[in-house]
Amino acid sequence: MAIRVDAWKMHIGIKKDGSWFNEKTYPSVPYVFNLLMDPQEKMDPESPEWGYIGRKFVAQKLWAPTAGVPFLQAHLKSLQDYPPSQGAIRSA
Repeated sequence: MAIRVDAWKMHIGIKKDGSWFNEKTYPSVPYVFNLLMDPQEKMDPESPEWGYIGRKFVAQKLWAPTAGVPFLQAHLKSLQDYPPSQGAIRSA
């Protein structure tokens, strides 16, 4: 799950290693990406190669979850107003 506003994207629920088969986890601090700086969203603040720089980047972006709350509230309200209607796909 993610919220995108302009060039920023905040991941609330993530799947490790880029696989849809992995279980979804919810980090204590959402992952924040600037899509202009990292268009493939490769910067993982928990990875050893990023180390201090990744933690520093995340610490500098702690404002993002607060800024994303109105967008998340609007999205959740839209799901109540217009619930998902996709049914199961059945083969003939």
